[in-house]
Formats: sequence, C-alpha cells, structure tokens
Amino acid sequence: MDDDRRRDESGVVAICDGRGRIAEIVSDGLGLLAGKPEELGQVIDPADRSKLDSFLKAAMARRPAFDRLLKVTLDGRTETLHFGATIMDGRVLVVAARDRSTLARLAGTFLHGASPPTLQTGQPSPVAGQAIPAIDEDCAIYADLARLNNELTRIERQLTKANLQLGRANRELRALYESLPVGIFRANATGRIEQANTRFCTLAGVSSATEWLGRVHTDDAEAVSRLWRETILHGVAFESVHRQLNAGRPPRHIQMKAVALREESDRLVGIVGVAEDVTERIVAEEQQREIERQDAVRQLTGGLAHNLNNILMVIVNSAEQLCDELPPGDELQAAARMNMAATERAALLTRRLMIYAGHGGLVFGRVKVDSAVRAICRDLGAALGGSHELALRLRAPGMAIKINEVLLTETLQELITNAQAAMPQGGTIHIATRPGVEGEAAGRRTVVISVTDSGTGMGEEILKRAKEPFFTTRGIGQGVGLGLSLADGAARIAGGVLDIRSQAGKGTTVELRLPVVK
Repeated sequence: MDDDRRRDESGVVAICDGRGRIAEIVSDGLGLLAGKPEELGQVIDPADRSKLDSFLKAAMARRPAFDRLLKVTLDGRTETLHFGATIMDGRVLVVAARDRSTLARLAGTFLHGASPPTLQTGQPSPVAGQAIPAIDEDCAIYADLARLNNELTRIERQLTKANLQLGRANRELRALYESLPVGIFRANATGRIEQANTRFCTLAGVSSATEWLGRVHTDDAEAVSRLWRETILHGVAFESVHRQLNAGRPPRHIQMKAVALREESDRLVGIVGVAEDVTERIVAEEQQREIERQDAVRQLTGGLAHNLNNILMVIVNSAEQLCDELPPGDELQAAARMNMAATERAALLTRRLMIYAGHGGLVFGRVKVDSAVRAICRDLGAALGGSHELALRLRAPGMAIKINEVLLTETLQELITNAQAAMPQGGTIHIATRPGVEGEAAGRRTVVISVTDSGTGMGEEILKRAKEPFFTTRGIGQGVGLGLSLADGAARIAGGVLDIRSQAGKGTTVELRLPVVK
C-alpha cells in the first residue's frame, strides 16, 4: 500500500478476524488504534460492544454492514464513528470515519486502489488496480439500505408522534367519558356489561356494572329483566324507567336506554346504552299531579259545599219557623229542636268544606300569635282529661298574623283532637310557636305554629291523603275526617301553608306556616 493512503487522516482501516481481533492496521488517520490494541472491542464504548458483534457477524455472513454508527473512545472522549466492512479471503476489512461520505470514499480507495494488503501470510494479494466485483454492488446496496434506514427512522418518528397524539386523545376521551353526568355502558351479545363509566356504577348502586340487575327494586325487577331479555334475544331497543336500590336511602329513579349493535350479517355483537338519574323529574311530576289532584278535590268540594249551603239555608229557616210556631209543651217541640241541632251541625260541616275550598267568607283581623295560642290552649286543656296534657313553648313574642280568630281556634282544636286520638294511652301534646326560617315563603317573614304528638303516626300512603276532606283512619262514628282539611284550608286562606311530618309508629308534627303582618 502506498504512503499517501497510509497517511490518510480522515479515517481508520484495519483487517480483523470474525471476532474483532486486529491482524493488521492498514491506516489510522484518527489515532484510534494508536495504542495497537489487540481487538476492536477495546476502543469501542462498552454500551456499543453488542452492536460491534452484530456488525462483524453481518460482515462475515456477507450481509449489509455499511454505515453502522458505533461509539468509540478517541483522545479520552466518546465520539460516534461511521463503520463499514466487507469480507476478503476469510478476513474482515473494517473501515471507520467521522461521516458517511468519508466512509464511502475510504471504502472505494482501499477496495479499488492498487496493491491491497496481504490478507493471509504466504498468499498473494489481488493484482493492483483490480476491482473486487462485489464492491460496487455492495456500496450501492449499502447506500440504498442507508436511505431506507433513514426513511424508516423518519417514519418511526412520525409513528411515535402519532402514538403520542393518539394517547393524549385517548386520555382526553377517557376524562370526558368519566366526567359525563350520565352513565354509559357496553354489554356483550349475552347481555353482560363489560365496560361502564363510574357514573353508571354510582347510579346502579354497585361496585361492578355486571351486578346492576340485582339492585333493581323488587317491584320493578321482573319488568326490567323481561325488557333486557327481549333486547338480547331479538335486538329490540331497550328503554326503562325503574327504581334502583340506594344503600339505605330512598331508591333512585333511573332511566335507561340501549340499542343493539349488529354485524353486516345481522348477528348481534353487543349492546350500548346510557343511564340517567331522573329522580328529581319523577318527584316533580308526582308533586305536580298531587297539586292538580288537590286542586280538583278543592274545586269539587267548593261546588258541593256551595250548593249544600243553599239547601241548608232553606232547612234552617224552616226549622227556626217550626220551633217558633209550635206552642210550648207541644210534643213536636223535641223533634223540632233535634232537627234544628242537626241542621246547625250540617251548616258547620258545610262552612268547614267552604273553608277547605278557599271560600270561607270570613272576617279577618290582626291576631298576636303567642297570646292567641296561650288563650286557646288554656280553654282546651281543661277538656282533655287526665290522661293527656298540653305543653306550650311559645317563642314568637310580638309576632302577629292576619286571620279569623274563630277559625284559628277551630283549627287548633281539630289539630289537638287529632293528636289526642293518635295517643289512646295518653301522653303530652306539644304546642309551639317560633319565627319561620329566614328566606322561606319567597322571602316573607313567617311564623310557625306546630302541634306534635308521639302517637301512632302515618305511613307514606296515608300521609298523601291526610289533607283530603272526609279521609280518616278512625273507626265509623269516631270522626268525619275534616281536621287536617280544615287546617289546610285555614292556612291557605291566611296566605300560608300546612306541613305534615309523620312516620308510622313515630308520631306526627303538623305545622301552620303563616305570613307575619305589622
């Protein structure tokens, strides 16, 4: 080899065996092999020695081994060089340079120039200037492979970027999926829910979405199960509004909708759907229906009472005339007085029905609450008997309401009578007054008059009908059921409301919430 090539300072050329042991240093313009190491691995960074082994094996197997990047220790620092290699007479010719173009030039120089070095002792080298046929082809292949490698690297970077974007989109979608106010679920073709967001499990009252049917209210379970089976078997849309058990609290009203997913062959592959808490809507609808029902009852009651009142006026006038015209001691006097008493009771009943319907025709005045309640209870307490007593707690001094005093007296009398009947074994009936809660009744100042007993109480169904006229739980002849309806009418005529809180076996509290007047 001539001196010009040996003095080439742009790269390193060496002959090695398949394991990297150096047989001859042909050129070392970089000073990489200055210490004359026995193996290439001694100058390769430890992190890249596995790459060196792979590089040498590829060269020995005549596979592409061109432009491989390996880290080396050069002048005490780590640097990355471009490596190429080819097989010659069972040995490996290794070329290294700082850049790819220099690597290609050195490879051409040492593989196509004159008098290549002797590769095996005692064997002549190829004739000077004779090209090794495979070199040009190999360099072209290496160039193509390098170009493809760069393209693959670019595509890999694009894929990595796309994967990062896809991962971010998935996280955003998951966050949206979990933050929705409705439950979302997906079931397989057998109806088993395989995926659901947290909201669905919360609405269903379960830790695992697969258990949702087991938490459906007993009264609704059969109907919901039947609809779900129809969706699974026939692929029809599922829609249900049912009650879902709620861990000791009142059941939730849940609306569920789902549709079947089918393949092109029409085979059912799954079910997707949503669940929504419609408790507030159901309660509001029930309250509206109750308001409409009570309005209808009051309208009917008012019309009936008005007509009865007209009839009773004729009966009362006739009874009074009969009593006046019969001579004293007449045997019909007793019958006339009995007729008069019955007519008066009927007139009282009719007047109370008119009050319930909101047509009392009464004269209202300003009444101080605590003074009036104390006077009413003083008169009523004496008539209760020994087994019952009244306990007063009056905390509305100076507060007044606009109401008819007779109506207030009758109302409290009916409420106390009801409380007495609810405690047949006797007990204390608590009468209290207090200012209303700040801001209640559309911001108006109110006063609350309450009557509380510890008696039998009322269940939910009875409580719904407690204000209706003639509704009573007492036996025949023990009451006509106008006590709470009278109180309800009195509260509405006075511009307030009547509240009833009760549970079976835990007593009852009735509150009149009335606006305060100056």
